[in-house]
Amino acid sequence: SAGLAAELAALRARLAGAEAERDRLRGVEANLRGERDRLEAALQEEENLHQDTREENVAVLDRLKESELEAESLRSQLEAMRKSLEELKTKAHQEKTELCAKLEELDDELGAVTAKMHKQSRLHKQALEAALNSVVRLCVVAPTVNVNLAAPAAPLAMKAPLPESKIRSFVEGEILPKFARIFLQRDSAGQERLEGPEGQDMDSWLQTLLLEMQGSIESYLSRLFHSQELRR
Repeated sequence: SAGLAAELAALRARLAGAEAERDRLRGVEANLRGERDRLEAALQEEENLHQDTREENVAVLDRLKESELEAESLRSQLEAMRKSLEELKTKAHQEKTELCAKLEELDDELGAVTAKMHKQSRLHKQALEAALNSVVRLCVVAPTVNVNLAAPAAPLAMKAPLPESKIRSFVEGEILPKFARIFLQRDSAGQERLEGPEGQDMDSWLQTLLLEMQGSIESYLSRLFHSQELRR
């Protein structure tokens, strides 16, 4: 019985040790479970963080792609604008060259027209002088008539007035039409038209010229007759 008691005590001791070991192992298991839960929570948090980071990275990549597309579009627009500016520059240079050539051509035409106008002016002046001289030669008459009577008194000098109406009719009908043809011009349609030396209306210019010529002729004749009277 003593041996049985000893064995029983030993068994009890081993059982107590086993229970203690069981309790320790349970504590270790609880600690391990807690550590596992902590690690799982940390892992989940890390995964969540990585997920947020991945989403942010995807968003950043999307924005970067959009920026690259916008930059490419801007580069294309800038290239198109550059080409357009080059074309405009080339066109402006061509137009400038054409305008310079046109200006030179217009300068040459203006010089030719100016020379022609000066020549026509000289011809007109010569024609007017020739016409005036012709009128003066044709119209110079002796309007003074000396009458000698049988009486011993001094001879009577009778003087007729200047034939103004005849002078006007002669200048208007015989002289002006002859040199007015000098002023014939052709318009853009090829039609002939009369135009004064400075582009004014021919009728009004001829009327003015007629009055000037008539006045010049009358003045010339008056001076001529007056000088003849003085010589007498």
